[in-house]
Amino acid sequence: MIYIIKIFQVMLFLLKTLLKEEGKELDKNSLQEFYNACQFRSPLYISLAIKRLMILSQADFNNINKLSKELKIDGGEAISKYLTQLIKNLPYTEEELASLLIEHVAKEFDIKNYKELINLIVISNEQLRAQDLVEILNANSKEKTTLFSVVGFVRYLDEVLSINSFTNRIQLAHPIVKKQTESISVDETLNLYNAVFEYIDRLDNAEPIKEKLYFLFALYTNNFFKAVQFLHTVHTNKTKNAYTELKNAFSFPQNRDFFIDQLNMLPKVALDISKDCLNIISQEFIGEIFLIINGVSRGGGLELKLLKPLYNLTF
Repeated sequence: MIYIIKIFQVMLFLLKTLLKEEGKELDKNSLQEFYNACQFRSPLYISLAIKRLMILSQADFNNINKLSKELKIDGGEAISKYLTQLIKNLPYTEEELASLLIEHVAKEFDIKNYKELINLIVISNEQLRAQDLVEILNANSKEKTTLFSVVGFVRYLDEVLSINSFTNRIQLAHPIVKKQTESISVDETLNLYNAVFEYIDRLDNAEPIKEKLYFLFALYTNNFFKAVQFLHTVHTNKTKNAYTELKNAFSFPQNRDFFIDQLNMLPKVALDISKDCLNIISQEFIGEIFLIINGVSRGGGLELKLLKPLYNLTF
């Protein structure tokens, strides 16, 4: 508890300093309101609350101007009163506050399809770069955005989003965003899965993103023929890391039956191509894919579900 209070005191000092640098100031009543709203809250909540007070949009300034005229007070006092109103209206939970801030910053950067942007980051397991996200969004939405807007959006939301300095991938700086999207089913975002697959399908084979995401998204989108082709290529080239994201997907129990069913579609497709193709797919199934499933099954019988259709076609 003492640790949290000390963090809050530091945050409060930081808030006063940052606001003063930008010509904004909180009076004693406002500071008390902020204290009441944020005491005993997590450092993340306090940080998000400060960020909301720091980022004032044109709509905010219009409201401040309106408040100044209505109360016949100067601009500085109007800003202080308006900030007090914002503090009083802060959402109660971290999730709600993060959502409010994401929407607010998205408006500032004119990203109307920001929900799709967040969903793309999540469903790709944070493997996409800003330029990938922009291309996918613009190819599948009437609402266009720019690379500048997306990068600015992410950098302003550094409490919840970040850019990997080595790979330039957009990542979640805090799991709070992922929690908000965990309940979204594949069916609800199928158009986004299709959009990702169509995009990575066009990429050069040497692209690391294609190597990591291709097989997973081929399964997500029922592109079984292309999934078989990919397995054939993986086997021929002895490609590493081809199943990394499949392994991550299998770490979630709610995904396992879905992916077993999708994998079970592949042997028949392979046999329709040739017996040699089925033989190659079989080797991949009983190799690394089997090890992935065996690692999470723990006697649950997932391995048998995977191998039974393959056995029926082979023998």
